Amino acid sequence: MSQDGVEFVDDDVALLQTSATHNKTSSAQSDAQQAVPREEAEALGGVLGAPQLDMDLINSISEPLFHHDEPEFGSYLTEDQLHCLEGPFTLSELQHSMTRATPLSVLMYSQPYAGGVTCVSRGFTELLQEHDECFHSVTRWIKPGSPPERTLAGRPSGGLWAAALDRYDEEHHFAVGNSRRFVACWLCEEGSAMRNGEIWDLDCSLHPEAYIASSRGADIPNGFVSVVPAGDEVCYEGQTDYIEGVVANVRRTPMGRLFPQSMEFSTQNCQERGFDRVRDMLDECWPDARKFIRSAFEDIYMVNWIGRYSESINNYDSTELSDGRWTTMDWVSCSCDVGGAVRDRGMWQSMHGGDSIPYTDSYCSAMNFPDFQTL
Repeated sequence: MSQDGVEFVDDDVALLQTSATHNKTSSAQSDAQQAVPREEAEALGGVLGAPQLDMDLINSISEPLFHHDEPEFGSYLTEDQLHCLEGPFTLSELQHSMTRATPLSVLMYSQPYAGGVTCVSRGFTELLQEHDECFHSVTRWIKPGSPPERTLAGRPSGGLWAAALDRYDEEHHFAVGNSRRFVACWLCEEGSAMRNGEIWDLDCSLHPEAYIASSRGADIPNGFVSVVPAGDEVCYEGQTDYIEGVVANVRRTPMGRLFPQSMEFSTQNCQERGFDRVRDMLDECWPDARKFIRSAFEDIYMVNWIGRYSESINNYDSTELSDGRWTTMDWVSCSCDVGGAVRDRGMWQSMHGGDSIPYTDSYCSAMNFPDFQTL
């Protein structure tokens, strides 16, 4: 999405999310080459200041953990198991993944996408909505005997969505209504009741500028900072206490090498530092941070960054430290925050946005991971 100079996409869905993305290539390496075609990459070599694809990093990117076909349709459940959404495969799988990259993730964070499976076959035999209020191309189903009050509350217009999104704004010191605009104007399908303003009275022309402005509001405790990790490919921005805390956590893992002690915690925002595009409104590891990138040569920067953090994880052998009980991927993933795709659905391990293999608090506590800084 691009409005008035503010660019917004999401790497959580752009490169790692869907079967359609992965099945067009035989591996994550060729996926990177698909993002930037070989002839384009070679041509960029003659452009002054153009970054280069780092194949050593790209070769560290893992393939998706599980095989996925591309059927004609699929379905997924809400977290409370009361609703089933079904629609055309490519579209509904992407919508499922995108939903879990927004504050609405709390309503379906652990639910995987089931390709080729209808809602009726899962016991949801009563059609609630022929056209979902957010995803116009998707149908919404319920089970016979479902409690009517809770079932109706779970519709986009039923109150649960608005309450969850408003609570997210309040907890993050954002202007209330900010997350509603994010969901209605970015997530919901064009032509839907939500996007058309039939449910919430919102002006989508103000998105995403309003969301970014609210995340930098003057009433945010201790303000905000930005950090640029090794490689200079991306910039993270968030509330000061939060960014300082998550950087301290990641430094206790091998991925911490990408956030050296010399890294600056700047009071400049990421756009002021030259990163003009919002790649993630909710980062997959640090969900209360926003990840920015440069729009010029964006695909190269993004693929190199994915390769860089993958290399820091996959090329560190922790077998002796773990005695075979856990891997470096487990170590790093458990350092990420609950609420993000890495913890809530194990995305860096599955390498697919439709899967769910979450890292639970019980597991992460039980493994007793070491502090990388003291090794």
